[in-house]
Amino acid sequence: DSTIREANYMNLPPGKYRFRVLGSNNDKVWSEEPAEIMILITPPFWSLWSFRISMISMILLVSLLLYRRRMNHMSHRLRMETELNAAKEAQMSIMPQSDPDLPGYDIAGTCIPAREAGGDFYDYFWLDEEKSIFGIAVGDVSGRALNAAMTAIMTDGILLSSVAKFNSIQEIMEKINRPIYLKTDRSVYTSICLLSLDLNGRKLSFSNAGLNDPLIKSGNGISVLKNLGNKLPLGIKQNCSYQVNETQLNSGDVVLLYTDGLTATFNSRNDIFGKKGLIDLFDRIDTVKRSSKEIVQTLISEIRQFSKNRELEDDMTLLVIKVC
Repeated sequence: DSTIREANYMNLPPGKYRFRVLGSNNDKVWSEEPAEIMILITPPFWSLWSFRISMISMILLVSLLLYRRRMNHMSHRLRMETELNAAKEAQMSIMPQSDPDLPGYDIAGTCIPAREAGGDFYDYFWLDEEKSIFGIAVGDVSGRALNAAMTAIMTDGILLSSVAKFNSIQEIMEKINRPIYLKTDRSVYTSICLLSLDLNGRKLSFSNAGLNDPLIKSGNGISVLKNLGNKLPLGIKQNCSYQVNETQLNSGDVVLLYTDGLTATFNSRNDIFGKKGLIDLFDRIDTVKRSSKEIVQTLISEIRQFSKNRELEDDMTLLVIKVC
């Protein structure tokens, strides 16, 4: 049709196009050979991969700069809280993920961290290949914050390394003292109680380096498991010797190991719970009907009720051993 003077092509995708055009004059005589027109349609710049990569790179760069600026302007307190949270997570990662299942014993332990990371820890291990002597450690590193948490992690690592080489509580205590002394500041020390349970003879052996004396509840009431010999915490002196104490257990006996966080709890009137409060509470609890886990939960619940859920100023660690 010679009357058509234009052609419209809409929404053509990017690419090269060749158009062949035939023309006619007013006498409607058509040209013998078509004319060719080459047209290149380029995509919009925002759809190009080079543009997308550039934009992504720019967004990442701006985000990085904003993050650095935020970190540079972050207050000292916020940075400290970030470090303390990281230390707290690392400290809690070394705790047992579950309680042991031992014939003749019901054992449960827990560690409730304070707002600031502390130095409490506890752990379980076997002391012989026959798995007849079960070991327990409860420790409390002096101080708070990052240094205490890192020292607790280091002490637990040294302890487990020594357990693989020695099967005597006395040997283990003396062997781990030296590296702790060499690797820590003189203002830092570790109070720790190592305890072993003979699965065959119901004999409890322990050595206590500065931790609170364990309590034992039996048919005769509550008594304190006194430590004989050296009581210095680890890391105070380079060379120390420790003594092993032994006691015979009977069915129904309940042993409680704990750190200062329990007895050093305060209420809103700044009254301290204290060792007497703990002994009285332990005495009131019906340990015959409760499992070790329930005893732990009851102790924590009562102490938290005493403090009116006041923020903990120190880690709270306790471990209960019930003889079946």
